[in-house]
Amino acid sequence: MLGDILLALSFTLAFICIVAIIFTDKKILFTLIAIALFIYFYKSNLDRGEADMMTIIAFISGILLLAIELFVPGFGIMGISGIILTTYSLIDSFDNSLFGILILLITAASIFLSVTIFVRLGFSANLFDKAVLVNTQTKERGYNSKKDYTYLLGKKEKR
Repeated sequence: MLGDILLALSFTLAFICIVAIIFTDKKILFTLIAIALFIYFYKSNLDRGEADMMTIIAFISGILLLAIELFVPGFGIMGISGIILTTYSLIDSFDNSLFGILILLITAASIFLSVTIFVRLGFSANLFDKAVLVNTQTKERGYNSKKDYTYLLGKKEKR
């Protein structure tokens, strides 16, 4: 039972690390922690005989589909498929499906809570900052869309 709780904790913490990857600048650190926690989770389940290679392939495929969904515009089919595959791999990792569903609910609640905490603390998801244009075309930078007639302010027309 203690082993199951440690496995549940490792799975939940791995997803909290993924949230931290999105909201912080420590992307490499949290990526390594998340990968280590996922390896611990699935390796332990393989050793216990509760998971098989199909479970791991489903998980990796689900995470890849979720990552692709972030960068490829579409109808959400890849994202929904990724969620389904990731959920399947979690539930299939345990003999008791109800325990897998409980871990899924706890993980979802912890993701929601951690996103809320990050946003409340003032962090922003700067995941796409390099892809968004932030420079503006200003007069000081040499851009002008019309002629400058400010020299005429206050002058009267001579007739």
